[in-house]
Amino acid sequence: MLLTPEQVESYNKQGYLFLESAIPKNILNKLNAEIPAVFAEDSPRRVFEKDNRTIRSIYAPHFTNKAFDQLKSYARLLNPVMQLLNNEVYLHQYKINVKAGLAGEMWNWHQDYVYWEKEDGIAAPELINVSVYLDEVTEFNGPLAIIPGSHRLENMDTVISGSEAESDEAWQNHLSVDLKYTLDKLLLRKLVNAYDIVAPKGPAGSVLIFNPLVAHASAPNISPFDRKLLIMTYNAVNNLPQIELTRPDFLAGRDFNALEVLEHEEWKEELLEQQGSVF
Repeated sequence: MLLTPEQVESYNKQGYLFLESAIPKNILNKLNAEIPAVFAEDSPRRVFEKDNRTIRSIYAPHFTNKAFDQLKSYARLLNPVMQLLNNEVYLHQYKINVKAGLAGEMWNWHQDYVYWEKEDGIAAPELINVSVYLDEVTEFNGPLAIIPGSHRLENMDTVISGSEAESDEAWQNHLSVDLKYTLDKLLLRKLVNAYDIVAPKGPAGSVLIFNPLVAHASAPNISPFDRKLLIMTYNAVNNLPQIELTRPDFLAGRDFNALEVLEHEEWKEELLEQQGSVF
């Protein structure tokens, strides 16, 4: 249940690792079967696009759904995360970014870590994002675009939108098209000239692991098909927030207990059929 030395080296150099069709179909089908119930929950965890009717994101689906809760400890995901961080981890954030067909809007260029540093007081970028493709990701439905190697520049200068005197509900612009912290055009030109842009595409069940310092974005979905992308953010247990958390618990997790690797009973038969290399 571990990455190869070559995969670890690639992640450290490029800031991301793409694992095509890494999730067995029975698990993927189980997660997708739960989507209608998760989307139907009327909660602040459900975020809409600017039209106020198209779902943009669902945060913390594991709060109310067993299948999504189990996934956070799935051996095929958790073991590589602990291997890359060389540490035990807890779950800091969990979301499904929907990108609805012909309606899903862009995510502007940004780094994730700046939010966790400035808003949640996490002192070091010892976190990892693990993204599971719940649908096929193509060049037309808003794939996640990454500037490989950009994580080596650490925290870049960001453009801050909004006023410094924010309301108690200011966290909402961390989730919308108008992100609070973004990267400016001049910096982006330098980064792309130096490192290029990649957009890992692949079938449902693929997994994209990426560093929280990697510059990334996604374009609108111009296809008629949804592109649901699940993203779990793990943080090292010795890298806890250094301030009192003020953002909601669905944005900044409060359970700092180290996760234990689980191979769930309903998934075990599939796992036993795939001995050897996990990915």
